Amino acid sequence: MKRLIAILAKSKHRFIVSKGVNHNEYDFPDNMWGDRTLPQIKVLPIVDLMITHGGNNSTTETMYFGKPMIVLPLIQDQYDNAQRVMEKGTYAEDNDGEDLNGLIAPDIRAEVEATITIDELGKMFNELLQNIEGNRHNLKACQDCNTSITFGRMLVQSPDLIKSLAPTICKSVTYSTRVCVGMLERMSEPLATLFQRSKITTPEMCATLLSPDCMTLFGLPFTHNINWVLPLPKPKPFAPKVGSDKQLKMVHLTDAHLDLWYTPGSNSTCSEPVCCRSTSPGDNSHRAGYWSQTKYSCDCPLNFAQNSIQQIGDKHKDIDLVIWTGDNIPHDVWNTTKEVNIQHIRAMTDAMKKAFADKPLFPCLGNHEAHPINLYVPNSLSIETQGKVSMGWLYDTLADDLWSQWIDTAEAKKTFKKGGYYSKRFSDKLKVVVMNNNVCQHENYYIAYDPIDPDGQLQWLIDELDRAETIN
Repeated sequence: MKRLIAILAKSKHRFIVSKGVNHNEYDFPDNMWGDRTLPQIKVLPIVDLMITHGGNNSTTETMYFGKPMIVLPLIQDQYDNAQRVMEKGTYAEDNDGEDLNGLIAPDIRAEVEATITIDELGKMFNELLQNIEGNRHNLKACQDCNTSITFGRMLVQSPDLIKSLAPTICKSVTYSTRVCVGMLERMSEPLATLFQRSKITTPEMCATLLSPDCMTLFGLPFTHNINWVLPLPKPKPFAPKVGSDKQLKMVHLTDAHLDLWYTPGSNSTCSEPVCCRSTSPGDNSHRAGYWSQTKYSCDCPLNFAQNSIQQIGDKHKDIDLVIWTGDNIPHDVWNTTKEVNIQHIRAMTDAMKKAFADKPLFPCLGNHEAHPINLYVPNSLSIETQGKVSMGWLYDTLADDLWSQWIDTAEAKKTFKKGGYYSKRFSDKLKVVVMNNNVCQHENYYIAYDPIDPDGQLQWLIDELDRAETIN
């Protein structure tokens, strides 16, 4: 309350304030008047705007008198009421429909920026990212999340502010500073987009990114965005087709983590997540080998990947099918670009095509295929931004070019371009269903944009299984 009063004290507007039980702990500036309690229904008709925590009485009475409101929820039903206010459009707008402009929001934003330092904001965001990565969801973690995202949604209007936090966030890391700075640069635009465009409330974002336990710890009920259910079809008689007694021989290749910049003789020990490159810092105490380096933090050189995959193809001519489950990108997550990711996938695809040219092959995506790592943009956000934020650079390139010989039906291409998933028949008795479960990975921050069945993938899976059951 003291901080809000200090912020509003510099506004050109005048305020009537209900001081509450702590009325003796603060004084009013010249543009405010109030008392411990006020007759709210007598005050509301004469004001232009209501600022409230969003309790039931305040919310419904403000709506009754047709006043716009700014809701700053703290506990329990206030968060739910704030969400309803947004959904019903009763939040503050000026005559031109510009959200909060012409009222006090510019004053609030400017003063909030003045009352929190870059160093404090950096510490908040650093704690939030560490809690997500560490899967921490106790009361403190949930409260810290709520505070961090509240400031993020209010202050972060562009990626530049997040990039400016690098000196604070990166001074506490145990690895190379350039790794930390590079990661922040890549995460800045997705985080700014999420803060400005998320469809859910701040507590729901914390419950999605950390754990549904946050809703309970906040004293809030589980909302539809947290506890959502997809309807299942009614059970039906199932008489599966009888297959042959022949056992299928399958090859499963995964997590190659190819590194096209692997350099024999380079430092294999360094202060970064991946070494064995000409740019890897170190004291030359241990050098990268020609074929690979398994003892320290190095990824797979191209010659090793090509030769090992070809050996499998040459030595096992009786393979029936190949399952290839992604993560073809190196671990230099601070250094990735869309173009470099495609370059690595292309090199691995060429090796797979050469080794298994005539074999049925079913590729799928890993969390490293995305750029930045883990972040799979929902199709609905791509539509909202008219493709400015999109996975088209990956999905379309694979479906139409690199993986087109495997994703080769109209329906498979359609679903893969939508969300990176598809199905394909192996035989008249077997269909392979390929999921993109990376969208549910806890470090895919985009899950907090709209957590209900991202890209319609689970509903699609239900329909696929139902159709398979129907035709036995």
